[in-house]
Order: sequence, then C-alpha cells, then structure tokens
Amino acid sequence: MVVKLRLETGEIKSYDVWVGQGDDRTTYHTMCGKKYSSDNPEDRNNDCNHIGCAIYAADRKVISLPLALLFLLSFVWILLDYTDSTLELDPLWIGILFWIIYIIWYFYEKRDLTSTDPRKQRLRELREFKEHRTVNGIKAEQIFD
Repeated sequence: MVVKLRLETGEIKSYDVWVGQGDDRTTYHTMCGKKYSSDNPEDRNNDCNHIGCAIYAADRKVISLPLALLFLLSFVWILLDYTDSTLELDPLWIGILFWIIYIIWYFYEKRDLTSTDPRKQRLRELREFKEHRTVNGIKAEQIFD
C-alpha cells in the first residue's frame, strides 16, 4: 500500500510505506507493525496509509553521510593504530575527531535543506504535508483508494 496525496493542481504523488528487513530484503514491514514477505505478495495489500509510516520509510531510505564518515574514520584510525604501534588513542585526538565529525555533520545538514536528492525531497514533502497540509507550497489532501 502507498500513501497518495492529491495536490491542488490535480497531480497525484505516491509514497511507499514499506521498509525492507534483513540482508536479502525478502521481508518488509511498516512502522505501524504490518508485515509481508516476498513469498506471499498479496500481504502487501494490507491497508496501511499512515503518513507516519511513509515518513518512517522515506527516512530509512536516506543515508546519513556523517554517520558513514564516522565509521570510515574509526576504521582508518584503528587500521593506523594497528599498523603503527607509536600512534596512541589519546583522548585529545578522540575529541578532535568528534569535533571534525560534528562540523561535517553541521554543514551537511545545512546543505541538505536544499538538496535535490529525490529520496530527501520525498522525505521533505511528507514532513511538509504532515505539518502544513501542503507539498512544495501547494495545498494537498490525502486520498484513499
């Protein structure tokens, strides 16, 4: 099931509510607890048209760059520490690392407000609809099939 919004202009936008689970992505769920398996596709038609579920699904599809950088920097740090026994994990360096990550995150989030990434745009549209009942400044209403 999907969430459908009809804009004042007549355009209809659809947003998925399902999130894949596991490595093979054969099991899917919604935030409200509905589930289905690709082995039984008719379960996908369970009635879930909650805005919250669509926001949750859209949010799960957006990858956070700062989090990825944190893991990458941690991996490089551990690798350097392992190969060079003179490099110590001094608390000062750990603090500097987290400040760098925070600064990267801050500027990434600022840039993110104007991002043209379709996944982020869909998330912004859903949040805007939930808060203001508009999509990109155009009045919208949820429609149910």
